[in-house]
Amino acid sequence: MATLTPEQEQFLKKYNLPISTVFDASGLQKKEYSAIMDELDKYIAIGVTPCTKANHTMRNKTGHCLQCNPAGIVHRMRYYQNAYIYIAGSHLIEKMKVGYTNDPDQRKYLLNSHKYGGADDWKMLYSAKCSNAGRIENEIQRSIKCYYHPSDYTKEGRVVGAYELFKCSYITIKGAIDELKRKLPQEGFFEEKEHPTAAKYNFFTSPDISKKRLGNKQEGSQDDTVRSKKQRAERRSEFTSPVELQFTELSWTDKIKFILRETGRPMVVGDIVNMALSKDPTRSKAVLRRGISSLLSRRIGRHFYKEDKSYGLAEWT
Repeated sequence: MATLTPEQEQFLKKYNLPISTVFDASGLQKKEYSAIMDELDKYIAIGVTPCTKANHTMRNKTGHCLQCNPAGIVHRMRYYQNAYIYIAGSHLIEKMKVGYTNDPDQRKYLLNSHKYGGADDWKMLYSAKCSNAGRIENEIQRSIKCYYHPSDYTKEGRVVGAYELFKCSYITIKGAIDELKRKLPQEGFFEEKEHPTAAKYNFFTSPDISKKRLGNKQEGSQDDTVRSKKQRAERRSEFTSPVELQFTELSWTDKIKFILRETGRPMVVGDIVNMALSKDPTRSKAVLRRGISSLLSRRIGRHFYKEDKSYGLAEWT
């Protein structure tokens, strides 16, 4: 999965280009990524061969270096001046997507047919026509950036990056849109549509789970990181016995192995979580379930993983 460099991020910011225009073209020839970008309505390819002039690795779908010649960007963005912003949600991966398109129904079809982010249950929860949809999408994503949660998934044998994903509830994003409607009434927000089940897309909303965008370093100084680690260690020592403290220091994989060895039998995820909770009282049940479920689904394959199925040491060795 290709990641944006700080220079490329500055380029996107300078020209007010939303992250949804970016496509991970790693390992693809120009003919291949051009066809896929056409279908997905993407404009910027990263992970491509460097340009000969300045070693840039950001091209448009025809293979030209955008950083060397950004003139075509203005024309491209005019195409989206009157388009729809949308919120889509997936229960399968428990994530939300914010984007813009000229055809919400077609976008929903493409998200599911391409299994974007590893999900094929995307539902269009909200859409509205705006006079400058690209700008509005940027503003929305900035206001909810603390929930940013990109991921990669396998498509046709290759790993593809899904960049414009957020781990939060529909209500959180809709609230950001309502705030923009008050601030920018000139943008229109016409033809609003909201799915009747939108409020049910209410996923984990703590901003602490946000991933820093596309591989950049975390904000804050090294001293802050060291201090935060020390505080967590001190808190663990206050509330845990020596055996529990040893358990809290284990990796997710070793935690599960420890529990399975102790019980001597395969267990469903819910039972593993309950055992882990008894040994690590400083973590919430939701955090433990999310960590263990996520790791197990990656280990055996998302489409083969079932929460009601028992898994033993064989899946972890």
